[in-house]
Amino acid sequence: WLSYGTKLEYPFEALHCLAFFHARDNDWKSSANVLRSLILRSEQHLPTCHPIGIAGLIDLSTALLNLGQSSTAIKISLRASHNLALYLSEQESLYFSFHDTNGPTDEVRNNIDSSNTLARLDQLEILKAFASYMRYLNRRKMSSLLSLDHPMRVLFYCFLGDSLAVLGSCLKHEATLIAASDANRDRLLQESETFWTLAGSYYRTALKGWTKMYGMHHPNVPATACSMARCLHETGNSPQAINLLSSIVCSYRS
Repeated sequence: WLSYGTKLEYPFEALHCLAFFHARDNDWKSSANVLRSLILRSEQHLPTCHPIGIAGLIDLSTALLNLGQSSTAIKISLRASHNLALYLSEQESLYFSFHDTNGPTDEVRNNIDSSNTLARLDQLEILKAFASYMRYLNRRKMSSLLSLDHPMRVLFYCFLGDSLAVLGSCLKHEATLIAASDANRDRLLQESETFWTLAGSYYRTALKGWTKMYGMHHPNVPATACSMARCLHETGNSPQAINLLSSIVCSYRS
């Protein structure tokens, strides 16, 4: 099936466009059927954590919400959240696992250290590619049909923040392994701060969306606020992070 076209994404993009055309014509039932086919194809040919599959689950949840099937939509969106969380957790754990430099001799230890460095850099590139593709899918056609504070659009902003935050964390740790005099250290720290800043901007947008839809007492509000506070802390804005968390705590006390 994937032999069609010259890019892996072409068949899925075709299905996505078809689902978008149905949704644009307010035929959400047909759109949901096409999206189910897209998800089935992605599960057959791609890892369950692939951005195409995650975005497909969010789009299907959107269609089901418009059909009044909110309970099913919630279950599917939770499935997307679980797939993303599992992937990011595995990739982060795999990155940090490449630190064992134990060996019987200095030569062996040096070889292990060199191999681990290359493996960590490979993991960083994988995380960069994943985050980049997630940002690309944020501009997909189905997303253009939703308001900025639609729950599925807001949830995808959280997904983007999570992807970038894990990448920023790993880049910062990689910088600590490099001598202070090495120019690569400053480059990695700058990259890390850039990704933390981007993650914070997505969390900020998501936080505004959650509060607008549900008020301050929805469980997604403190969760997103904590993530945003971490981003503020990592970019040198700890006072703002404290103020943000304090405001959330005060809202629950009132």
